[in-house]
Amino acid sequence: MLLSLQALSHTPHTAWQACAFTALAPQLHLLSPQQLCATVAAVEALDLQPGPAWQEAARNASSRCLHQLSAPQLVALVSSLAEGGMEADAEWGCALEAASLPRLGLLSPHQLATLLQALESMRHRPSRRWMRGLLLSFCAGLFSPAQLQ
Repeated sequence: MLLSLQALSHTPHTAWQACAFTALAPQLHLLSPQQLCATVAAVEALDLQPGPAWQEAARNASSRCLHQLSAPQLVALVSSLAEGGMEADAEWGCALEAASLPRLGLLSPHQLATLLQALESMRHRPSRRWMRGLLLSFCAGLFSPAQLQ
């Protein structure tokens, strides 16, 4: 439903939103990683305000599927969650770092910057190890291997 509303660029009445988010929150963990990404992106694109219970359910559902996402999907999900006002707790931040660290080299410099900006917005302070991986991947994306030596 949210994806169709997004396609139509229609923002539903706040009473409908409240009912929908109340009903959807307990179901988020049943969505596939792709469905979760699309749902979170639709909420963000429509500039909806799902509330703390939905955000917590989205955080919990996303932490379970972070390892199943491609590198670009991971960036899209984290960016959408950040745009929706989600704050990262320590457990979620650790899960994100574990899932994303091996894939940082697959991201473009723009995607890396988007990911870092999203984490800052979520008030997550990445570990030094993760930051080192991000910065090395960023430089590798900007420069040829010969320039890095």
